[in-house]
Amino acid sequence: MSYGVEFNIMNRAILCVWAMRLCGAVLLVAVALKVQMVASVNGVGQSLTMLSPRVQLLGIEFEALVGVWLISGYARNMAWLAGVLLFSALAAVSIYLIAFGQASCGCFGRVEVSPWASLTLDVASVALLLLFRPVWQATSARTLLRPIAAGLAIIAFILVGTSDVAGRQFARLRGESLWVRGDVDAGPGAQNDMRGVLVTVENLTGTDVRLIGGTSSCSCLAIEDLPTTIPAGGQSTLHVTIKYIGDPGEFRHTFVWHTDAPGQPRVAGNITGRVEVSGK
Repeated sequence: MSYGVEFNIMNRAILCVWAMRLCGAVLLVAVALKVQMVASVNGVGQSLTMLSPRVQLLGIEFEALVGVWLISGYARNMAWLAGVLLFSALAAVSIYLIAFGQASCGCFGRVEVSPWASLTLDVASVALLLLFRPVWQATSARTLLRPIAAGLAIIAFILVGTSDVAGRQFARLRGESLWVRGDVDAGPGAQNDMRGVLVTVENLTGTDVRLIGGTSSCSCLAIEDLPTTIPAGGQSTLHVTIKYIGDPGEFRHTFVWHTDAPGQPRVAGNITGRVEVSGK
């Protein structure tokens, strides 16, 4: 092999490494902003988001996994392929959001980014990875199986950890008295429509707990059945009314009930839905 060919291969390998690191950094920045948003959510209002918090958590963890993998360069061929597939999937999500008129993609937490901008970034990342793809080399089965097994284990752990059973147990471990069972999907609706949904709240303690107040805003009304008493170890199903406000696209309303439980003065829940584009 001539010196010129070796030099070109070396340059290509270096460019490939930096292209992967750049794409990995983009993923980790997006993950950090989404985590910051999740950690800072303590109020009530509308959050434009395409998926439920559980699916979002799975997506955040997967993005973080691929981001770290791209930066590390471990099993480079497989890391590169994972990056191409992930950014392609993110581009497909951006196209979906554009089709439904979503104002913000939600890719960067509280930072409002148009789905068109996120689509451009995703396509540019795919193009960068394809342009500076690695020199394909034979990889041992053991080298391939390690990241695959680790990824599957992480995904399985997240799926189990975000189930209703796990959510209830985590609430017990945190010492919470009440737990709202999952998220409720109100489905699609026309702009400014009102819709009532049923939400179940469980009492995890051995004493009765009263709900004495709740959210009353232009987007969410959670006081219709209050005050009410949730029996020890029991549950109650309450009505919450939401309004389809905001730009067309997916939303998540967060509501709060105020309680007389020691150590837990409030318990929150989420209702998802979609504001339909006029004429659909």
